Amino acid sequence: MSEDAADRFDPASFDLDAFMTQLERDLPTTPEDVAALRRAREASLTMTPAAYGAFLKMLGPADIETLRARPVFSGPPFEL
Repeated sequence: MSEDAADRFDPASFDLDAFMTQLERDLPTTPEDVAALRRAREASLTMTPAAYGAFLKMLGPADIETLRARPVFSGPPFEL
């Protein structure tokens, strides 16, 4: 998102239901994927900052060697 677009973005006017409908239409997903996305959305709307902090602590620190070993994208940049 460009800086100009980020400056114009108004979270209060964001239509989450329309966004989720677009996900269902535009991404190759199964009904199970869509159900998991909905559960994750519902959980994120009810999670308190303290609960989120506890969740992050539960994950533990990231191992730098594991992160470095992950595959990375190569080739020309993606353009729309």
